Amino acid sequence: MAGIIKEISKQDASELVELATRTFYDTFGSYYDDKDFDQFFKDNYTVGKFTQEINHVDSFHYFYQEDGANVGYIKMNINSAQTEEMGETYLEVQRIYFLKDFQGGGRGSQLIALAEKIAQEHNKHKIWLGVWEHNPRAQAFYKRHGFKVVGEHHFQTGDVTDTDLIMEKEL
Repeated sequence: MAGIIKEISKQDASELVELATRTFYDTFGSYYDDKDFDQFFKDNYTVGKFTQEINHVDSFHYFYQEDGANVGYIKMNINSAQTEEMGETYLEVQRIYFLKDFQGGGRGSQLIALAEKIAQEHNKHKIWLGVWEHNPRAQAFYKRHGFKVVGEHHFQTGDVTDTDLIMEKEL
């Protein structure tokens, strides 16, 4: 069955928290201890925080579904919702994650295509994102889609400070 991309509403916030927690843990579970994960999730992955993000006029959230189940998601930001001041011509892909068993198979490419479409609809000429410096698989994926490394920023997971590479793509 082909995947379905569904816009996320505030009523979906608890489902998004569950999926976001699972996918983040699937992706980074072997790199951090439980204390750092617990602090990260407590600070960032709550129904209240996600409801606020979903309601923000400059943020866009979508589930990727297969057989009626949410298996991935994307969060995009423009204007004041961006996590870094990149300017008015940018759309940020803040999060794009899939459950481990659903990584690959063109699913991520469909969400990148969605990001490009939304960027164009909002007259944005570039897309940017941060990708962990120790995630070569994700870096290769973004490079295949035309993204280039243009800088870096720091990302906090509990007490651990990591470096994300900032990648961008011109549309």
